[in-house]
Amino acid sequence: MIDFNTEELNLIFVHNPGSRNGLMDELRQLQHDLVPGEDDDLEELCSNVLAKLQRITDAEFQDISLFDWPEDDAYLDEDDAYGYTDLYDDGFYDEEFE
Repeated sequence: MIDFNTEELNLIFVHNPGSRNGLMDELRQLQHDLVPGEDDDLEELCSNVLAKLQRITDAEFQDISLFDWPEDDAYLDEDDAYGYTDLYDDGFYDEEFE
């Protein structure tokens, strides 16, 4: 198993769409969008991560993923995703303003 350092893992988690190939596409696009001469550190980081991603399998990539990527319909709405509850579930809002 290839080891990723903290900087590499941070880059992976920020840009990871959920698959190894998708991440590689994202990182290539990021490299394309970088300003030459101004983003050399990020360019090198992307290159290092891409080289490591090319040497691992999809299964190995899933092993480094710390997050369970939810299905598109895993949450009914944003409030459910973040655990918020409706403040007006007691009916007060409806009675007060109708």
